[in-house]
Amino acid sequence: MAANRFRHFCELVWPAVRPEPFVGGYFVDALCEHLEAVHKGQIKRLALVCPVRHGKSVFTSVLWPAWCWITDPSIRFLSASATQDLVLRDSDKTRDIISHTVFQKHFAGLFNLSEKQDSKGWYKNDRGGERKAVGAGTRSTGLDAEYLIVDDLLDYDKARHEGERKAVLDFYANTLTNRLVYAANKDRIVLCGHRVHEDDVFNHVWTTFGNDGSWTYLYLPAEANPDLSNSYHNALGWKDTRKVGQLLHPGVVPLAKINEAKKGGKHKYHCLYNQDVTPADGDIFSASMFRYFTAADGFYNLAGKQVDAKAAWRFVAVDTAVSTESTADYSVIQVWDCIGGHLVLVHQIRKRLDGTKLVPAIASVHRTYNPQFVCVEEQFVGRFVIDQLRAESVPVKRFNAKGHGDKETRAVAAQIRMEAGSVWFPADQDWVSDLQKELLAFPASTHDDQVDALSMACILADKYTGKIEIELTPEEAEAKAKKDAEGRFQKMLWQGAPF
Repeated sequence: MAANRFRHFCELVWPAVRPEPFVGGYFVDALCEHLEAVHKGQIKRLALVCPVRHGKSVFTSVLWPAWCWITDPSIRFLSASATQDLVLRDSDKTRDIISHTVFQKHFAGLFNLSEKQDSKGWYKNDRGGERKAVGAGTRSTGLDAEYLIVDDLLDYDKARHEGERKAVLDFYANTLTNRLVYAANKDRIVLCGHRVHEDDVFNHVWTTFGNDGSWTYLYLPAEANPDLSNSYHNALGWKDTRKVGQLLHPGVVPLAKINEAKKGGKHKYHCLYNQDVTPADGDIFSASMFRYFTAADGFYNLAGKQVDAKAAWRFVAVDTAVSTESTADYSVIQVWDCIGGHLVLVHQIRKRLDGTKLVPAIASVHRTYNPQFVCVEEQFVGRFVIDQLRAESVPVKRFNAKGHGDKETRAVAAQIRMEAGSVWFPADQDWVSDLQKELLAFPASTHDDQVDALSMACILADKYTGKIEIELTPEEAEAKAKKDAEGRFQKMLWQGAPF
């Protein structure tokens, strides 16, 4: 039974894996069913997206290769992970399982590990099978394989860096998949991990193949979201039958651990546990902060309140991009009306434009919307844009982004105003959904140009109309007073002031 049923095998040899008892359940059953189907040829490409701390690597990268060799010891495996240490760890554990008395008691004689080639990173058996292990970015010339296991190829913290993401995507698309041997119809790919970014390896597979049937997706959030999980193609017809919010593997990751994980940051939790890179609650912005207006007959309807647009003062915020390449950020031109403490986004242009095309675009916006001034981020191409706009008699102000901190620090100005319900977005413009998606994923979003322009607008509004004050609870007020007092004390020490 264990030779043909992967789940039975896992329970049988579990003493060779960990000292604690085997814990099955919904997650283990779904995972084993799909990995078994991959080996039996029902699935050739499996994208397994599931939470951290649930044991995914133990089943996929440790137990599964050992089980596959029971019925076909000629399989050549190539395993890859974010680091060499991780992939060697799991590769070595598979070797330990094969050598364990439990495995040998039931499957001795089917194959033997080679004594000539028997290292963590590369070992063979006497029936033609082998397993090689590489970390992301490792040179892999000559590492041919029928089964490719890609497990956690990109770390969450590194995913925020575009260079890291590009390097990993290139390694997957142009190195790993090119090592796959298609002879005898044995080629298999198991891509497993958790979501780390909008532009991660899973997204690469999804945007390339979608639901065309070539890939099966097993999408398992820690807290059930059937609408998300069941939107992906599954060759087995598998559906996530959990109720919304139901935990995936409570026997191993109970509610107490889930609640503890949530303290590590909203965006990080939603990515690593709920597989949602654009959650309703991001680290800085949340969907509940968004307010939408309509305009008619010269009035803005702000949640039922009619505001005369002519009473507003208007300005333009421009975030310039350095490059027009397809992977670069966009240049963003936003027209804002400021009225009664509210900021109303009247118009937005978001395109990849070089300096020579950006200047006419801004000048055209100035002629059309007649703002009091245009504010341009002065870095990079912005300096050229400012000079050219002044030559065309456009009233322009410089914005020194660095003088207001890093991107996340600048975004706090927007966060405060949006929490106060004083930033309004047009209800009838399609581009608002992309803007909202970017804000909710920030600071881990693929692009942040719209966030930068919004932050600039809110900083300008703070300067010219005064900052929005957030009412503190008594506890928050006490903590703030204590922090301020400590700051004054440290300043006196630093300055050598008498006390």
